[in-house]
Amino acid sequence: MQEKDKLNILRHSRHDWMNVVQVIKGNLQLDRKDRVYDILNEVTRRAEHEAKLSDLNTPDLAYKLITFNWQWQKFHLDIEMIGKPIDCARHEMCWLKFFDQFFEKLNEQSNSMTDPNLLVSFHLQESPYIEFDFQGGIQDMKHMQEWLAEWKVSSSCYVENIVANEQELVFVLNKK
Repeated sequence: MQEKDKLNILRHSRHDWMNVVQVIKGNLQLDRKDRVYDILNEVTRRAEHEAKLSDLNTPDLAYKLITFNWQWQKFHLDIEMIGKPIDCARHEMCWLKFFDQFFEKLNEQSNSMTDPNLLVSFHLQESPYIEFDFQGGIQDMKHMQEWLAEWKVSSSCYVENIVANEQELVFVLNKK
């Protein structure tokens, strides 16, 4: 990673933290202590999940997911880690390929007017899998389902348990 990239990461991280501090200060000035505790709990939860993600031995995937919301996207990404971190290095290439393509498709197809949100849950166990839960409108759900169906027959990763309607898309990414 080049020095410029490292500085850019630090700049974005500092910007995120300064936003949190400003929101906390504003709520304290308004004497909204309950809201301050909610913000602190959410920030703590996110930091804990990002730390677990960083401990999976998947550095490129961790970088992609942790920095995702720093660029303009049509949807917001939230990460959840279920279980204790395990070594997932052997899954990284498959997962990266899927995330790259899925994020591109979702940016093409999601309706930004519906405040779309994607929750990605890593289930960390002997055979880890990833659950995707997208809430928000998708312009062409048939196209998205056809694209996901192609991943059902992939040689390294496959998609299963697809549930889809106009406002929701839920599925699991597994590894053979």
